[in-house]
Amino acid sequence: MPKFFFTLSFLKSFFNKYQDGWFDGIPQENKESFIRFLRCQTGHILIDDTIADLENYPHLYSIIEPSTTSYRPFMVDDKVPVPVFIPEELNCEYQAIISHTASFTNSLNPDVKIKLKKKHYKPIFDQDDVEKKFGNLLKTINPKKNVNYKWADILAPFNFPTGSIIISDNYLPTRSDRIIGYNLIPILDFFSSLKLDEIPVIILSATKANINYKFLKQSLEQRLDAKYSQYLKIEIVFVEGGLKTEHDRRIITDTMSMSIPHGLDLFNSRKSLARGTTEPSIISFFDGKIENSEHLVFLKKEIKKSIDEGRVQYESR
Repeated sequence: MPKFFFTLSFLKSFFNKYQDGWFDGIPQENKESFIRFLRCQTGHILIDDTIADLENYPHLYSIIEPSTTSYRPFMVDDKVPVPVFIPEELNCEYQAIISHTASFTNSLNPDVKIKLKKKHYKPIFDQDDVEKKFGNLLKTINPKKNVNYKWADILAPFNFPTGSIIISDNYLPTRSDRIIGYNLIPILDFFSSLKLDEIPVIILSATKANINYKFLKQSLEQRLDAKYSQYLKIEIVFVEGGLKTEHDRRIITDTMSMSIPHGLDLFNSRKSLARGTTEPSIISFFDGKIENSEHLVFLKKEIKKSIDEGRVQYESR
């Protein structure tokens, strides 16, 4: 299950504004989404501020009250090496950031945040991110037939670091012209724009009769590698017998999954006109629903089994 890291100073700053009603002009959904997330998850808190005045933060205290909380104080391991670009006073936070699913802190300057994201593929949120963007992590766009859309807009909830990407669709071999040119390329363009170093990307699909999979895999990997090798490390995996319905037509990262009922051949021209109406849905570690976190963990394990199975099948052909 995911684990999240917070500094106490971040939490106190957030709840100081929340309980005093200082969020004028900030979307209500952002703060409410964050509080739901905070209440249902687990992790660690770095005590970088006094705890003597926690009675002044009743909303925060109700979440981290010692007898009921799912959060524990973060303990530092002196044996963990720290990069030279991390200031000595942030050694504790560095250790926490690299060992948690995502982190929430106001202590990092922009340059250090960028370097950490690129090196460790971890989402790092400060208070401004939470107040202005947190609700957007759960928003979806529902494309309508013959209306113009962009994959970058549909994928906006994924606009933060991840250490892995899985793109699955059973019909890649039989609909490759539509899927690759008008859909897969814009999807990979989006993830490449995150500018992280060689994110592993697995494109998962099913075998179909009378198709040379070894040739299709090799030629497609070469084509995509020529375009994306700086930021993405792409592997094509085909599974005999196809993917389970629940695993098909999805985009999955470290922290969320988007199901796309219409499939990855959603657009059929350079004008990005939707071929049909569809309603993508997201499950996420950030959505404040423990059952969704559990389902996402299960889903990722099951899809890994399909990936391993497809790799073995390919080697045995």
